[in-house]
Amino acid sequence: MKKIIISSFLFVVCLSLSAQNIIPRPVSITEQPGRFIVDARTTISVTADDEGFRRTADFLSERFKTVAGFDLSVTGQPVSRNVICIRQVDGFTKEAYKLTITPEKALIESSAPNGAFYAVQTLFQMFPDDIYAQAVTKKRQMGSSVHRH
Repeated sequence: MKKIIISSFLFVVCLSLSAQNIIPRPVSITEQPGRFIVDARTTISVTADDEGFRRTADFLSERFKTVAGFDLSVTGQPVSRNVICIRQVDGFTKEAYKLTITPEKALIESSAPNGAFYAVQTLFQMFPDDIYAQAVTKKRQMGSSVHRH
């Protein structure tokens, strides 16, 4: 029953950054109207030659499966809508990144996998706390019945 509820519920990432305490603090934040909705049809697109970017995408997919209960497919092809796009670009320091979120996509741009990984960490901080609470509740419920005699 919970799986049906979780599957039918779309995780809405309300991106009002003014209410967020992002760590480390970004150099700049520009808040835009709208929200990006992540659901079971959301794809992670990696358009980078470096394998580290692919590992970051796989990490994002696995972590999302843990907290939300569904897979996000990872592809090397460009996708235009309902996508988390990880793109390698020139001009950033090793750990720097740019995260742009619109109602159609979340775009992560970085010169190195380190920056992409930090952008993913920022993205996790922006998700509603509800998705993390559901993952903890599931684990507790499963563990509590094991200890009964």
